Amino acid sequence: MPLESNLQSPISTLQSAPALQTTDSGLDTDGDGLTDFAEERIGTSLATGDTDSDGLRDNVEVSGFAFGGQTWYTNPDATDSNGDGLGDIVEWGVDAGDNLRATPLDTDGDGIPDLFDADNDNDGVPDHKDLAPFARGTTVHNANTPLQLTIKNLTVGKPTFVEFQLRPQDEKQLWFAYNVLDWPRDDAGQVRDVDGKSYADLATAAGRTTESSEANGDMKVLPMLEIRIPADSANLPAQSDLTPFNITVNDFTADGQTKVAYIPLNIVTDDKSGQRVAFSGQMRYLPTGSWLNPHQVRLAWVVQTLVDMPCDKAVDTSADCQADGYRNNVPQMLQTYYGDWTLTGLN
Repeated sequence: MPLESNLQSPISTLQSAPALQTTDSGLDTDGDGLTDFAEERIGTSLATGDTDSDGLRDNVEVSGFAFGGQTWYTNPDATDSNGDGLGDIVEWGVDAGDNLRATPLDTDGDGIPDLFDADNDNDGVPDHKDLAPFARGTTVHNANTPLQLTIKNLTVGKPTFVEFQLRPQDEKQLWFAYNVLDWPRDDAGQVRDVDGKSYADLATAAGRTTESSEANGDMKVLPMLEIRIPADSANLPAQSDLTPFNITVNDFTADGQTKVAYIPLNIVTDDKSGQRVAFSGQMRYLPTGSWLNPHQVRLAWVVQTLVDMPCDKAVDTSADCQADGYRNNVPQMLQTYYGDWTLTGLN
């Protein structure tokens, strides 16, 4: 079949790419210190002096900088040259006048500029997961030296959330969290297991997807923040506002002058390596006045067990008192230990 007369050959419609300059005339259209001749060859823009809009001029990125006995080159086509979640301008740093520092930042002083360091402050938490990538706590906190928390300039009546990020001093303890063990079948003593149920059974009954370890048994190791709070500086909301966050507050002393809050901790996992790198948790406050005395923050390891608690069906008419004379699988705090830890971020 003959071609229609108004059809054009695809080849004839292609536009020729502009020819590359063969000599460097010195023309610098965007005034970035790189000639158009050079920019055509390295792939940066001839029309703008900061191709990737990261705050570093193209000529700065292409020329590189001397640091620690070698020359380092950032990527003029990437806002985050090392892919750690922090922009190049942030990791280079600026002075009080918003001008580039003469020498880029090296927060931890390890000889690797932050622009190429995956963990700027060397606290064990990679930058893209670090709540404070340019600062690390140097104090090792424990039962005897808790973190002393005081927050200033709060607005009365305005809910305030405090986010903690921390690492146990022994990083292997990151892998202890939420381990499930088994308390053997037992119908005597204070801790009883008469039905042999596990955390997996409870998850199934609640319609929740089970974690792989939950079938191991009925005893779980939980990392939590314990905060001891002077009553005169409590700044606490009602328990009903804390329950959705699984935060509990009780009297720590018999006279009620010191409260204690337990905040569950989450595991922070590096999605690049799959490694556990920190714990994080959030406390809710409702400022009511001055913060007169600091709140004491500790890392508590809580051993929680599902206990079958005896009950008398003839007397106890509650629905959870079963025919066998037990209230089954009641979570109980069996033991609490305090661990050594450092603060990696606070927000």
